[in-house]
Amino acid sequence: MEWLVIGYIGLILLTVVTILNRKYVTFYPYVKTLTSTTFLVAALIHHSTFFWVTTVVFCYFLGDVLLACANRGQKKLLFFAGMLSFAFGHILFIGYWMDSPSQLILLIGCSLILSALLIKIILRLNLNLKAMVLPVQGYLIILLTLFLLSFIQMPRFYTIIVILFFSSDIFLVFWYFKPGVHRWVKVINVILYFSAVGLLAFLG
Repeated sequence: MEWLVIGYIGLILLTVVTILNRKYVTFYPYVKTLTSTTFLVAALIHHSTFFWVTTVVFCYFLGDVLLACANRGQKKLLFFAGMLSFAFGHILFIGYWMDSPSQLILLIGCSLILSALLIKIILRLNLNLKAMVLPVQGYLIILLTLFLLSFIQMPRFYTIIVILFFSSDIFLVFWYFKPGVHRWVKVINVILYFSAVGLLAFLG
């Protein structure tokens, strides 16, 4: 398992180098898929009898591969499929830790309000959402529900994981929808995201 951790860290560094390379579009899907495969293998080894973690991690793996191939959202079908895969993983995450239906309704209500505020902020920052406003807001509602739930229901270890996921998605929004943004935005997104899913797969 130690060698898998070392390999995972090495592949994250390779992913960062690939992002900063001029031939990013050509190589990135392959490198990102290889890195994602590593955390999936780690989850299957470390959580072979823990169906919840392996299923969630598989959803993230699938979403990761689809978004990596979507070429910054230019391939809309792959982008939507990747976003749905991540959303389903988050829903499984919520379902495992949710205490009661009334708690879920309350959290979704709060998330609706917060997502509307976030969308307003995003539009004020001149992010080019266009027809993606509703899908992004739907995803935000799910992510915010998970975010709020992590503070009231989960052990702090999982709260940290969710905070990393949330932070990575903030940078991802800028990467996909802010024209001319620097590649370091994607680098930060990748580091935060792989830290989150790595903690879940290797230690969760």
